[in-house]
Amino acid sequence: MSSSAELRVRILVFLALAASPNTWPHDPVFAPGPHVLFKNGVEVNLTGDFGIGNGATQPVGRSLSLKYGIHQNWSVGIQLPWVRKEHLWDKQRASLISKFRFWRRDGLGEQESAAVIAATTVGNSEQKNTTMVGLAWGHESLKWYQWASIRHTRTSEENISQRLWMADVAIGYRPNSLDYWQPDWVWMLEMNGEISEDGKAPNQLFLSPGLMWTWRNFAIKTGIQWPIDISSQAHVTNDKRARLELEWHF
Repeated sequence: MSSSAELRVRILVFLALAASPNTWPHDPVFAPGPHVLFKNGVEVNLTGDFGIGNGATQPVGRSLSLKYGIHQNWSVGIQLPWVRKEHLWDKQRASLISKFRFWRRDGLGEQESAAVIAATTVGNSEQKNTTMVGLAWGHESLKWYQWASIRHTRTSEENISQRLWMADVAIGYRPNSLDYWQPDWVWMLEMNGEISEDGKAPNQLFLSPGLMWTWRNFAIKTGIQWPIDISSQAHVTNDKRARLELEWHF
């Protein structure tokens, strides 16, 4: 097959995957992306977070998320988290999540989109309460991905509140040809920043390599956040963070 014919085949496969709601969209590991579910689609996501430090790996949190596509530009869902505290698993308040894609541009072998994201905890007000709003942008092509996002979170517990800005940029690279019938690998590198608005938490920066493996409508994502020392503030952690996600669309 000539190089021009092979390119046409790849573009046709790309456009077919873009039109297929079960297989195409991807988001980074540690940052949100603009991906939304197709209409009447369901996503099941199981996430495990781990802290790596002092020569040991300890589980920090686990969560189960269920999402539903109201239409092709709007997804809603609920997240049920469990957090490890003093060798015990503590069930936290559930969170309602909403993502609305307000802009999308499709080109020959590429797609660009942007979305607004919001989340809030629900349930017993005596437990930790968190609200989040943010924006996410993404550009995806046959080989390369680019993402960027910014979020603001407010967390309150026992009359103590904390405000945090989070900013992320990420790139992804697909080394192999795009083929619906074969597993798909994407290598990713993220830069994740956390800036305390009220000084109640240290400012931190992480360099985060990651990997995403997908096969049709099933995905496994994993990555490690490596801390970069950017300040002399107290309580800045040198521990690394790791994440493992299992995601299924149907």
